[in-house]
Amino acid sequence: AVSASDESILLYIKEGDNDSFKSINFTAKITNIYVTINEDALISSQGKVYILEKTWKAVQVLSLTHESSTFLDEAVVEDQFGNILIGEYGNHVENGRFVFMGILYMSRDLRNWSKNDFLFHKGVNKHIHCIKFWGDNELILTDGDNLKQLWLGKLDYEDGIIQDISWINKTARHIHMGGYTGAFVSKLGVTFGTDYHGGVNFIVKSSDMKKFKKKVLPSRMVRSVCQKIDLLKSEKKDDWAMVT
Repeated sequence: AVSASDESILLYIKEGDNDSFKSINFTAKITNIYVTINEDALISSQGKVYILEKTWKAVQVLSLTHESSTFLDEAVVEDQFGNILIGEYGNHVENGRFVFMGILYMSRDLRNWSKNDFLFHKGVNKHIHCIKFWGDNELILTDGDNLKQLWLGKLDYEDGIIQDISWINKTARHIHMGGYTGAFVSKLGVTFGTDYHGGVNFIVKSSDMKKFKKKVLPSRMVRSVCQKIDLLKSEKKDDWAMVT
């Protein structure tokens, strides 16, 4: 088990079933932790990504755009070949303009990373909110904050390694309700949640990424930003739950 302290500078590691912990001291706040299927821990701190080695040493493997850059829980995915994809997130202003922090990073071995900056060339001003796999070789991505677009990417593989991604902008083909900051994919399709601060928020669903249906959140939640959606399962169907 891997967790950060309340101060988010100390990283605690619990090995096995014993009650003892090891700790690693970071020089800056730990902004996120992701544990892969192979139980490798990726740790974000001060615009850098570290991997926790078996010797309990944190080794830097990636530098993000800015020291305030990180990744959100909704923007890290793995495919069936072991490729890891991270969507960059951050909010920083320099000279009166937002610094673009919307790089898509990809790696097979967690040591060597490629970068995809297609969002910059599409005029996106900030960052990536969500990344989810759609089937075996397509990727759903949502960006923010000026254009608030929804993208579907076709993955081109060679020997299990992602070589390229061809993107289709789905924004013009769905109900444009603003940025999507929460999402999950199930056997019934994909569900998105919006991020209207102080406005009316929606759940938007699609079974095919072609037709989209919206539903206003219940009155007690309608002003709540949807940062994350978790999947609840029942005997008859899938359902959703919102975490704000």
